[in-house]
Amino acid sequence: MNDKQFAEFKAYLDGRFDQQWQQIDARFAAQSRELKVYVDERFDREHKYIEIRFDTVDRDIRELRAEVLDMHKKFSVLQSAVDGYVLRVEDQGQELTVMKHQMDRYARHIQLIAEKIGLELPV
Repeated sequence: MNDKQFAEFKAYLDGRFDQQWQQIDARFAAQSRELKVYVDERFDREHKYIEIRFDTVDRDIRELRAEVLDMHKKFSVLQSAVDGYVLRVEDQGQELTVMKHQMDRYARHIQLIAEKIGLELPV
């Protein structure tokens, strides 16, 4: 094979490879468009789904926050009521202590009076 034949053969092969690559490129371009359309549609569906889910989660969080705030208010009212009862119990305890002290003083005075008049009191 001489140089001229080799150059012709090389040009023929280059042409065939170029033609094959152009056909392959055309097929990939068509598939690429189809793939892009598919991916875009899929992405849009997923985006809508995620958007709906985030809206739902956001709404649920807002509802929970409102419930927690309501429970906090109710707890504050309950806590105030319990504090009021505790104060009453403490006051009653102090009053009972004072009354017991007074009763002890009265009992001593009655005992002294009974001794002075000669009366014996049962214990």
